[in-house]
Amino acid sequence: MTKLLFEMAGAIVDSHMLDVGRVINIAHHALQCSALPGDMAEFGCHVGRTAAVLAHIVDKPLWLYDSFAGLPDRAPQDAGAAGNFQRGSFAIEKAEAEVLERFEKHGLRKPIVYKGWFNTIPLDKLPERICFVHLDGDFYESIRDSLRLAYARMVPGAACIIDDYGWNGLPGVQIAVDEFMADKPEKVKPLVTGNDKGFHAVIIKV
Repeated sequence: MTKLLFEMAGAIVDSHMLDVGRVINIAHHALQCSALPGDMAEFGCHVGRTAAVLAHIVDKPLWLYDSFAGLPDRAPQDAGAAGNFQRGSFAIEKAEAEVLERFEKHGLRKPIVYKGWFNTIPLDKLPERICFVHLDGDFYESIRDSLRLAYARMVPGAACIIDDYGWNGLPGVQIAVDEFMADKPEKVKPLVTGNDKGFHAVIIKV
């Protein structure tokens, strides 16, 4: 099963940067949440690689959010982040079109795509209920803003996976999550990826 999942994900992602541990964790939690009410979402979809894997394994509406302009400015909490993470990093011309092309190529249900910074997303452009969400915003403010939007809409049992949680190359991620969750009943659980450079965590809504 693991081999088949990796081969499927590899074909969809089409990237040497694929981290099998991350894909397995994301797939596991998405499948566990697939019977819950609500839609799936991803904040920070880039060119839609992880999103396409989600759409391949779970047939639910999928909401994707990204600036499609690369990263925003760093906040003070991002001090010490890896040097290649700067304003505008990872911007790709026609990235939004590439997302839709990837879904069409693999015969996947078309996602609902919203272009904009996370702190500008109107509340009526969010799903009413979320059963699974993936946060991949890299910087403190992006994670803070996307977690604020997603958490309130997560149904009981829903999973939120936060990419880069625990990685010292993007310290703002963990700071944002720990601050937000400090007064919440859920615990943040780091996930093992099998890769000493792969870090993320999950929150299960109670």
